[in-house]
Amino acid sequence: MAAKVVYGSSLEALRFAAKMGTKIILESPSFPPVYESGENKTTWANLYLQLMIEGSVIGGDSVNATRIDDDFVYVVRKGNVLNKLEYKTVYVFSDKEITGLPTPIKKNKVYKVVDFLAPLSLSYPHKNYIGAQERFVKEVHICKKETKSKTEIYLVSNLDEEQLYQFDYSDTMARFKCESILKEHGFKGSTNGDYTRPIKLETVSREIIEPMHHYRDTKKIKFINGS
Repeated sequence: MAAKVVYGSSLEALRFAAKMGTKIILESPSFPPVYESGENKTTWANLYLQLMIEGSVIGGDSVNATRIDDDFVYVVRKGNVLNKLEYKTVYVFSDKEITGLPTPIKKNKVYKVVDFLAPLSLSYPHKNYIGAQERFVKEVHICKKETKSKTEIYLVSNLDEEQLYQFDYSDTMARFKCESILKEHGFKGSTNGDYTRPIKLETVSREIIEPMHHYRDTKKIKFINGS
């Protein structure tokens, strides 16, 4: 019997599969990033476990590639193990690591950029989130797992292709902007006696997340963007 299948591993994809009672292919079953809310992390983990226990996850958590043709979905797992499933509808939440999709009708040129920073001089966090209206450093997440844990800072930006290669939107400028934002919100540098140092951060890494493009639904393939 032909099945309904979800492709993707975002929280939205897992929620959709659980609610609709479909099968699901996890193209990249990575746990939500550290700066996500605890509620989202718990919900993702619970849904992941639920779908696994129900036997709804095609290929488990070791999928290497997925291909769609007119009637079947082919899932290749580690060890080149092949799963073949006849499908009625595929709901696509991600266009990564999958072939057989129609040509996009429009390229999405806005990338999600996450800068990871480590404080060299920063007072104890009194906020864990600062939001802004701008696309460059639109979110500042200040994370501290425990009182004695090191503070981690994650900056989220939405940048187009040109901005990715411009110094004004580089990880260096993101760091400078974050230091300014923290100062505006009452943060200070670390203290040494009566002396308070300026806020100083260090760039650790930058992750550029390619967006899902825009597609026109077909009779059997339905696209759900924005997740």
